[in-house]
Amino acid sequence: MYEKKSSPAYPVADAPAWFQKMDRNRDGEVSLREFLGPLSVFRRLDTNHDGYLDAREARAASGETGREEK
Repeated sequence: MYEKKSSPAYPVADAPAWFQKMDRNRDGEVSLREFLGPLSVFRRLDTNHDGYLDAREARAASGETGREEK
């Protein structure tokens, strides 16, 4: 259903603490299996609908801008 990416697309080091804690396998993404909240929240946070939360989506959900994309 979802294709797993080989490396994180966005820097994880400056991701919110909740994201880093949920990323149990330290692959730079939070899967639905790792996510500790309700499915409806996961779906709302997964803005690119790839089945994973990345650091950019986590920062956006936390109201942080993080690093600017180039």
